[in-house]
Amino acid sequence: MRPYYQSEKVTLYNADCREILPWLDPVDTCITDPPYGLSFMGKGWDHAVPGIDYWETVRHALLPGAHLLAFGGTRTWHRLAVAIEDSGLELRDTLMWLYGTGFPKGGNLGKMIDKRLGAERVITDPVVYAGGHVQNHSGVAAGTSYGGYENTGTTMQSLPSTDEAKAWEGYSSALKPAWEPIILARNPLDRTLVDTALTHGTGALNIEESRIGTETKVNQGRWPANVILDECTAEMLDEQGGSSRFFYTPKASKSERTMNGKVDNDHVTVKPLALMRYLSTLTKIPSNGIVLDPFAGSGSTLIAAVETGRHAIGIELDEHNCEIIAARLEAA
Repeated sequence: MRPYYQSEKVTLYNADCREILPWLDPVDTCITDPPYGLSFMGKGWDHAVPGIDYWETVRHALLPGAHLLAFGGTRTWHRLAVAIEDSGLELRDTLMWLYGTGFPKGGNLGKMIDKRLGAERVITDPVVYAGGHVQNHSGVAAGTSYGGYENTGTTMQSLPSTDEAKAWEGYSSALKPAWEPIILARNPLDRTLVDTALTHGTGALNIEESRIGTETKVNQGRWPANVILDECTAEMLDEQGGSSRFFYTPKASKSERTMNGKVDNDHVTVKPLALMRYLSTLTKIPSNGIVLDPFAGSGSTLIAAVETGRHAIGIELDEHNCEIIAARLEAA
């Protein structure tokens, strides 16, 4: 199949990955952010977690000892892990990407009950959301008494009207999201790790270039851990002297979504480039190698691969996303 986009270091296909992968030469790394199966924002592509048929095709596109890093959702990553393992790949670890900027998805049950019963709620002071703290104009922490939620801007606060709503005021159906798992798997070795490294150039993680902190020649930095932080979480650990032990990065910024104002990236699950560069470096083999992303999304994996000196192959089913990827690659 003819590529949708081709450059010296990146090849992008607009297709189902199961159609393209059997025709590719085996690669040394797969880093991908597949659908979580949560129907996120009503998106049709997120209706299910990719099953074993996808991961069997991915495995056959990998060299012996090649690593896979796959993002998952906290409610569905067990299905992803089982499908990956049943495909013949070996589960090696699960990284945790922790962040403090997630937004609660559940609503206030008290408000829902009043609405169902047709009761009009009592409007109080407007609630000002700033710096992650919820306060009304009188200085009372609205979230403490009446179930306010973190956001930016100003909204009207209300009190429950019915007895039923009063009983359930401040209850909700979900916790605030604050982490995502990243499954680390590996294609089975060719005999031993040494045999695999010498024969296929794969099998091990690039620990030395992924160490955390390199302030002195004596201390070359800490061994990379299976925990990754965002800046907000790192600041909290700083007070305890612990954030320097982990790699940390902010979530995708507005500038990364627009690529210096040149690209309108409306993809809803953009991963930060700093995180993807870190993962690309962690899995980089001595010859740099090729990163495969069979669920390319908006192309962050492909951009990060190039920025870390690697080649990349992306496959994306949605043509609109391919337009975004191509534009981002050109802008980068």
